[in-house]
Amino acid sequence: MKKLTTLVLTFISLTNLTHASSCSDVRLDKKDGPLAGIPVYNQSYTPTTDSSMCYAFAGSQFIDAIRITNGGSKDIWTSPVTTALQTKLHPLTQWGTPQRLISEISRGAGRSGLGVGMINRMYEQLKNGYSCDKKTLEDIGGIKDPNAFWELFVLSHNEYAYGDGNKHTIVVKLSESLKELGLSEHFLGLLNDSFLHDVLTTKGFYLKEKKVYDLLCEDAKEKLSLPEMDFHNFMPLDVTDDETDEEFESRFQVAPVNQNVLSLIHSALNRKAPYPALIDICSEVLTDHKNSFKESLPSFIGKCSPHTVVVIGRKENPKTGKCEMLIRNSWGAYQDYDKEWESEANGQVWIPEEDLSSNVLNVLLAK
Repeated sequence: MKKLTTLVLTFISLTNLTHASSCSDVRLDKKDGPLAGIPVYNQSYTPTTDSSMCYAFAGSQFIDAIRITNGGSKDIWTSPVTTALQTKLHPLTQWGTPQRLISEISRGAGRSGLGVGMINRMYEQLKNGYSCDKKTLEDIGGIKDPNAFWELFVLSHNEYAYGDGNKHTIVVKLSESLKELGLSEHFLGLLNDSFLHDVLTTKGFYLKEKKVYDLLCEDAKEKLSLPEMDFHNFMPLDVTDDETDEEFESRFQVAPVNQNVLSLIHSALNRKAPYPALIDICSEVLTDHKNSFKESLPSFIGKCSPHTVVVIGRKENPKTGKCEMLIRNSWGAYQDYDKEWESEANGQVWIPEEDLSSNVLNVLLAK
C-alpha cells in the first residue's frame, strides 16, 4: 500500500524538536485534584481473571476525574466491572449489519469475560450510562472478586439451560451459594428467588450480569452527564481510502516523536480545571525504554501490545530537563518497570513525553 510505503520511506527523526507547551507541574491525584483519594486499581482480581479489562479500569478513573471536576459526588468511585458491562452492551455495525458485542465474544465459566474494549466505545456508552460505586460493591464481600461471584450464576445457568435439574431447586442452590460468599443481608434480600429466576431465564451472559449489577448498584449510582468526546486515532494500520498520503503522514507523524499526541495531552493538562488524557499505548514502553513500535513499521505486530492507561500529571525532570508524563496504570503496586523510568510506590510511573508519544495508539479527551 502506497501510504505505508511512504510511511517507511519518510521515517525520519524529530527527536530534537522541542514541544511548545509548558511543562509546569500538574498532579490530578494530589490535594484538591479530581483523583485525590482514589487509589490505583489492580485489574488482576485473581490468577485466573481475564485481565484484559485495562480499558475499563483506566476508563472508570478517567470518568471519575471528569465527573468530580464537574461537581459530581466524591463519595463514588466508578466500578470498572460495571463500566465494562455497559461497554460490552454497546451496539456495533460490522460488515454493514448491526451487532452487539454480546454475540461476538465467547466466555468460559468462572471468568469475567469483559476483557478487550475500545476506549471511544466505552466513553460513548458511559455518556448514557451511570457510575456505580466500586466501594459499595466491594463492601458486599464476594464482589471483590467478580469471577467468584459470577461463576455461581454461570454454573447455575448451565445447569438451568442444559441439565435435568428442577428449576426451583437450582434457584435455591444458587441462593445458598451466594450466602456462603458473605454478601450483606441487604443484597441477599435483593437477590431473592424471584429475581434469581428472572436472571437465569434472561438470554445473553452480559445481559444477565447487567441485570444483577443494575440491581446491586441501584442505591449507589450516579447518572452520568459527560461532555462530548474528542477521540484521535494514531494507529498506523488505520488507513482509509479517502485519506491522502499527506493527510495520513500529518495525522500519524512518522517520526518517533509524535507532536500531535503531545499537543493533545498537554491541552488536557493545561486546562484551568485540568482533565486527564485517556490513551491506548504499546505496553512494551512500560518495561522497555527502547521500545518504539514505529521502528517495525509497516507491520508493528509483535512490537506492540495495546494497553489503556491514564495520563494524570506532568513535570520537568531536573536531571535531564525533559518533560515527563505521570502514567496511572492498572497493575496495582507493580514495580518492575524499566529502570529508566521513575516509579512511585503505588505503581504509577513517570515517562519522558517523547518516549511515550512514540507508543501512543489512541488519545481520548473530554471537550
